[in-house]
Amino acid sequence: MHLRESNSNESFPIDKLTEQDQKNIFRKLQIIPTLFLSKGQCVLKNAKDNKYEYFKNPFELSATFSVNSDMLIVDIDECNGCGNNRDIIKKISMAYKCYVSNGAKDKEIINDYLSNNVKRVVISPKNLDIIKEVHPNRLIMRVKVDKELKMIEEDKTLFAFVNEIKNDINVLYIDFDGQYENEEDAIKAVKKIQD
Repeated sequence: MHLRESNSNESFPIDKLTEQDQKNIFRKLQIIPTLFLSKGQCVLKNAKDNKYEYFKNPFELSATFSVNSDMLIVDIDECNGCGNNRDIIKKISMAYKCYVSNGAKDKEIINDYLSNNVKRVVISPKNLDIIKEVHPNRLIMRVKVDKELKMIEEDKTLFAFVNEIKNDINVLYIDFDGQYENEEDAIKAVKKIQD
């Protein structure tokens, strides 16, 4: 695979990669439903005013989400540094296959989740040091990208970053960070990566 000077911070558009290069990088994507938790309840974030609407019991929604696949549980409180929903997440993980995103920066908290039946914990590019301390099969790398698949938190393309970490991480969570206002556009973006 040749992603042209993956060591540099130089950014390059997707159309410069051959179709085969793109397919080699993203061989298979899995769509995972996401539960957002805050104050012990499931929440839905309104994209227009950035406010949360509390709407459902997490155990009830977990049963619905887990029927056909794994699920990702995002602990909004812990991500924002204002409490956590660890006990609820651990109970859900005993019944259903789940992954956790909690703004993980602490190896002890990650290991606590992993020892309580959570399958994987999500980390960000800012926490690459954790890769060396936790087995890569237990981690997911979350990468925020814009509509052109350029990383928001780093000055490089998604493809260049994946080439750098491909031997250390085997699951990637691509976060479009609310850039799509409707489901149809979001699905097109995912298909662009899959194709």
